[in-house]
Amino acid sequence: MKKQLIINTIKLSLFLFVLLTILSCKSKKTPEPSSNSETVEYPVSLIPSLIETNLTDNVTLYPVSDDFIRDFLNIANQYQGQKVQIKNTLPREWGVVMIERLPEGREIYLLQSKSREWVYLVITSGYGTQRILDILPVAVNLALQNQDILETEVWKTTRKEDGSYAIEKTYNWVRSVASATKQDVETNPDAYTKSNVVNEMYTINNMSRFEFIQSDNIPDYNAVIFYYLPGHKPLAWDETIPILQSFCEDNEIIFDELYENLDRVVIRDYKLNDLTEVNLVPAIGNATCGMVLLKKDLEPKNVSFASLDRMRIEIKRYFKIISQ
Repeated sequence: MKKQLIINTIKLSLFLFVLLTILSCKSKKTPEPSSNSETVEYPVSLIPSLIETNLTDNVTLYPVSDDFIRDFLNIANQYQGQKVQIKNTLPREWGVVMIERLPEGREIYLLQSKSREWVYLVITSGYGTQRILDILPVAVNLALQNQDILETEVWKTTRKEDGSYAIEKTYNWVRSVASATKQDVETNPDAYTKSNVVNEMYTINNMSRFEFIQSDNIPDYNAVIFYYLPGHKPLAWDETIPILQSFCEDNEIIFDELYENLDRVVIRDYKLNDLTEVNLVPAIGNATCGMVLLKKDLEPKNVSFASLDRMRIEIKRYFKIISQ
């Protein structure tokens, strides 16, 4: 009897040993390969002619290595152009939308934050490496609200036929007028709304770096854009605007009349040469008809449609025209 008990004990011990061994093996999972260690097949195409952000898009973002992101973040703000005016922290999660091949094997990555708020162009040395040569922020879509003040900043980039990049940077600062009177706003408009538009140009030089072109390459200009949204054309429009246009022409002010595509208005001189492209939507705000006064390096001014005399006075004040 005692001998049988010893045998049963040995069998139980062996069973438990085998069971523990099996469970131990199952608990040791084979590590899954990291996405950073796998070869990623990026879509190859041409950088689009218009680069802008859409916070609701669902474009696939392809992964890049941790080393690439680390190097990118270290130099993300080291460029010659105007920085973002809204206080912010650069995101740490990014993905590649596509790449474009450059001469001598180099590549341009179109890199977008996973928050969809930022887009950068990143030039790499290519040939299967991701060594960064230079970067350029080309699109931003940011908003920040602090009590009764709302700040927004939108950048978008147009790629020209010669391969250069034109970046329009629009910043707006708006204070709520809920507790203000109409007189308060008219007397001190700068206390309730401010905006700033900066246009910059870049080209890729022979060293595969983004080269900043001074904005002084854009000629000086004075311009007035008369506008009305569809369905909001005033009854007196057809008799008022031609007189104002004639006044502009007499004072060598470029003018145009538009009712659509106000976010991409091309300013042309009298010989129809393109001077610059501007987005009038931030300046217009909630207005439906009127005119936007424009001058290089000066904040645009929107004037709602009013009497002929009132609008002519506003043109004189903005362009500092001395009455004869």
